[in-house]
Amino acid sequence: MPPANYMPHGVYNGEFKDIVDQTFEIAEFDDRQIRQFLGSWEKEMPRDKSINQLMETLHDRPRIMELCKKSVNANNYRLFIL
Repeated sequence: MPPANYMPHGVYNGEFKDIVDQTFEIAEFDDRQIRQFLGSWEKEMPRDKSINQLMETLHDRPRIMELCKKSVNANNYRLFIL
């Protein structure tokens, strides 16, 4: 059983409302933005693989695609705040 103060990753319940002036929500990335992100890794991909193949595979697996939209976004957010 998780500890009493356990909160699932990514959930905010107003814990900082008394010490911050504003909060924001991160929007999901669309396909174009995911392709742009993947483009920076294209040189590392095997020669017989492509971004188009990866995007097709992700669309064939909607649950994984949903995670990618949020993961890519979270990664860029982390880079933004560093």
